[in-house]
Amino acid sequence: MESLEKLLSRVIPPRNLEYQGEPQGDICPVCKGNSFVQRHVRYGHPDWGKIFPCGCQSGGADQVGPSFENFTCHPNYHDVQLAYEATQNWSQGRGPAILVLNGPRGVGKTHLARAALRAIIQADAHASVRWMPDGELSDTIRNSYETDSWNEWKFEFKGCQWLIIDDLGSITLSDHMRSRYGEIIDWRWQGAGNGPPIRTMVTTNAAPDILGSRVESRLLDVSRTRAVTIEAPDYRLTGDTQA
Repeated sequence: MESLEKLLSRVIPPRNLEYQGEPQGDICPVCKGNSFVQRHVRYGHPDWGKIFPCGCQSGGADQVGPSFENFTCHPNYHDVQLAYEATQNWSQGRGPAILVLNGPRGVGKTHLARAALRAIIQADAHASVRWMPDGELSDTIRNSYETDSWNEWKFEFKGCQWLIIDDLGSITLSDHMRSRYGEIIDWRWQGAGNGPPIRTMVTTNAAPDILGSRVESRLLDVSRTRAVTIEAPDYRLTGDTQA
């Protein structure tokens, strides 16, 4: 009789070991300067939710990449300073369990999200944390339709202590996909108020009702959420590189 592992290998296609990002100058294209990667394994695997040093760190040199130390807070834009402080607090487990950064492209939302990810891992190398750009999240959900693996993924989205969704709203969603996103946000919102809170960060330049009024109410619930709207010009138009 065929083993369960072999059966699942035919049903669930293997995924890449690390998320392959776009090259950015001297920044490592695999870890995007974060110095670590995650292994895409099923819930229950010993490596699930863990972080591992990227291959670019084998020489021991520090990799240049987004951090709180190299984030630029323009003195003329108070919202940027608020977002910076809120993200630092969130990454240290302070303040509301859910953080939403909203604003146009180029104002530093992704930089802050990556800085938070880096800070979490530097504080605890074995932290249960997931980094999900919106495109990867939608691909994961879409692939779960074809492989009937949604039940596995939902435990991952429910169970990790830290979840960062970057650039929510960058992908056009069907009604069914929107409901899946809504499930994830609802799980995280419920987990934010029960016992040791699970913590969620979302960056977006979309309207808060993009996933429907129910999810909007979750993301704007002041008892569990800190929402910061950044009103500033595109950093790239001012000679900076924050995104």
